[in-house]
Amino acid sequence: MTLWIFGDSLSLPYDLNHPNQGWPSLLSNKLGTELKNFAEIAADNFFIYCCYLENKKHIKSDDLVVIGWSHPSRKSFVLDRNNFNHNNVINTSHVYATPTQEFIRNKNSKNIANNHWLPYLTPVPSGKEFYDTWFKNYYSEYEQTRNLQSFYDSVKYTCTSQCIMFFFNQESTTGITITETNFALDFITKHQLNINDTNMHFNQRGHQAWADYLYKKITQKDLTQ
Repeated sequence: MTLWIFGDSLSLPYDLNHPNQGWPSLLSNKLGTELKNFAEIAADNFFIYCCYLENKKHIKSDDLVVIGWSHPSRKSFVLDRNNFNHNNVINTSHVYATPTQEFIRNKNSKNIANNHWLPYLTPVPSGKEFYDTWFKNYYSEYEQTRNLQSFYDSVKYTCTSQCIMFFFNQESTTGITITETNFALDFITKHQLNINDTNMHFNQRGHQAWADYLYKKITQKDLTQ
């Protein structure tokens, strides 16, 4: 049995001292499974979904899938290494890869206020023309949320193994029809499990608490509450 993880930095031991302190490793140990974690720092939902799609053929019916959806305001682009504009920003971008494709995403800073990511990761100018042009001329909150709805629905219909999904926070699901009420950032805030006042990722105690939270839902097969 294998535990498959797809997500962003909330599905990584981000800023912890050891990779085994993250909730994916803790959950895998509690379940007694092999772990395959494809989460990436600052990943958007397009990349997360592509990772799931390209690995789906390897996921067996008795495996377990956990997907932590990112905020819909995030945006990555398919990387073309023959494109001058792509190469011009690649050294200051996040570069991700699935088995068949590479992606790039702007390394924009996080806006933190009142123990929260604000204003809900709404795109802000970065000083990089490649990214700023897209956000200025093409970014649409409606489109981004419709994409997340499509990714979510697709996983619901195509994943043949046990699957649990959680979301960045409740605000990130505005306008999206879901059955789950698993909101990572809200969980962190409610129980004061953030690393510090400017880093809202799970601290070590938070990773343990989130692993316990998911373990309970998985073993009770309660994937909708």
